[in-house]
Amino acid sequence: MKSVGIIAEYNPFHNGHAYQLQKAKEASGADFAVAVMSGDFVQRGEPAMFEKRLRAKWALENGADMVITLPTPFALASAEAFALGGVTLLSRSGIADSIAFGSECGDTDLLCRAVDVLNNEPDELKALIRSNISRGLSYPDARARAFGEYLPPELASVFSSPNDILGIEYIRAIRRIDATLQPIAIGRTGVAHDSAHTCGGFTSASNIRRLIVSGESEHIKSYIPEGIYEDMLSVLGHTAPIMLQSLSRETVYALRRMSKEQLKSLPDVTEGLENLLYSACRKYADIGSVLTAVKSRRYTMARLKRICMCALLGIYGSPMKKLDSLFIRVLGIRREAQSLLSALHEKSELPVFTRYGDVSKLNERQSELMALEVRCADIAALGRPSPSPVKSDFSYPLIIV
Repeated sequence: MKSVGIIAEYNPFHNGHAYQLQKAKEASGADFAVAVMSGDFVQRGEPAMFEKRLRAKWALENGADMVITLPTPFALASAEAFALGGVTLLSRSGIADSIAFGSECGDTDLLCRAVDVLNNEPDELKALIRSNISRGLSYPDARARAFGEYLPPELASVFSSPNDILGIEYIRAIRRIDATLQPIAIGRTGVAHDSAHTCGGFTSASNIRRLIVSGESEHIKSYIPEGIYEDMLSVLGHTAPIMLQSLSRETVYALRRMSKEQLKSLPDVTEGLENLLYSACRKYADIGSVLTAVKSRRYTMARLKRICMCALLGIYGSPMKKLDSLFIRVLGIRREAQSLLSALHEKSELPVFTRYGDVSKLNERQSELMALEVRCADIAALGRPSPSPVKSDFSYPLIIV
């Protein structure tokens, strides 16, 4: 029995995701696909537009055989920590043989060469990066520009392509923890990441979100698998869409109640950024204006939004320090894949959580992470168009489709 892992957000699930799951199984020769999915918040620094159980259901109906949750400290992190959290879960689950990911280049060997460059950066390249940062560029832009000057064009190009960058981090994470996972790059088809364009039955998740927010949800039917549109219509205006702006006042409040020292302890706050945040959240009363005031070439919008969400949720310190808090929370499985769940219980190096009674398996640090996940779900629910009472996030039954 072979399984391929995929790390994803499915925000929301669309035809490109179904294509990736199909190609991942084909390329790996796997019988099952295990998706590690962000929960209530996503890497762009926003709440997920649709509730995680609904997104898990969509994945299970369209190619995934098991969905487990990527804890929020890793979901709301840079590419490096995002990748390390997901790869660690897959590796320590004991059931994944490979990991597949979308890629602009679709060339696993090329991405491995890129990792070799990162892990052995020559002094000349480091100096170019530092020089670009001193000119006010963000680290990702400074690195991409330096690589463009220093490396052959084919190799340099992967450092400016978002999915290739994430693929590089997956491979780096595999090497960092000495995992046996085989990396598999799946060439993207249709449209670019975050593109507003369409191609056949494909468009980006960003474009689908844009159409939903602008009230044009009827135009997304061609780009999502059958059945998902009806699910979306049933929740729009009630539990979805959940937007960053929906939590604006709560986020500004969270920022205002923090001292500069507390702001400095948030993930990814460096170089005096706490001073800018401290000032901006007192000058402006909505999160959009706060972010606009602080954004610069050095501080990307995604990074700033992640920091603000961590302030809202009470997430402090580097996510790297939370690797020993991980446990495997299974959101759902396909009925035909229940043997995979049995294998997970047998082989996992981490506690497996499928029902509330499994809380007894968790140690103190894992219990703290569980409490954080409950808090994240409670706060995300405040952003619903029609906020309603919530029950404990871990009291829901396992999804079986």
